Amino acid sequence: MLPDLVLLETFHFYVDKIAMVDAWQTLVHVCRKWRNIVYGSPRRLHLQLICSNETPVRETLDVWPSIPIIMKYYDPPASDVDNIVAALEHRDRLCQVSLWDVPSPQLEEFSAVMKEPFPVLTHLWL
Repeated sequence: MLPDLVLLETFHFYVDKIAMVDAWQTLVHVCRKWRNIVYGSPRRLHLQLICSNETPVRETLDVWPSIPIIMKYYDPPASDVDNIVAALEHRDRLCQVSLWDVPSPQLEEFSAVMKEPFPVLTHLWL
C-alpha cells in the first residue's frame, strides 16, 4: 500500500497533467482513503467547482465540500437566473465569475446580490 504522501504527489501530477478544473472529482469517487487525501489537500490539488449553464447550483453545492467556485455563464437562458443567483450567494467561495452576453434585466437582478464584498474573487469578466 502506498503512503499518503506518495498518493498526494501522484494526485497532484494527475490533476496538473489533465489540466481540467474538475479532474480531482474522479479521484474522490475511487475510495474513502483517496477521498480523504483529496479533501485534506484542497490547495495543493487546486480544488474548485465549476458552475455553468444549466448546472443545478443549489444541488451541486450541497453535494461537495466548501471549496472555491468558478462561475461561467455564456448567454444564459432565463431559466438559469436562479442558478446564477444561487452561485452569487456564495460570495465567500466565488474565486472567478464570467458572465457573457447576459441581458440587461438579468444583470440588474444579479447586481442586487452582488452588493456585498467577494473576498476570494480573483477574476471577474462581464
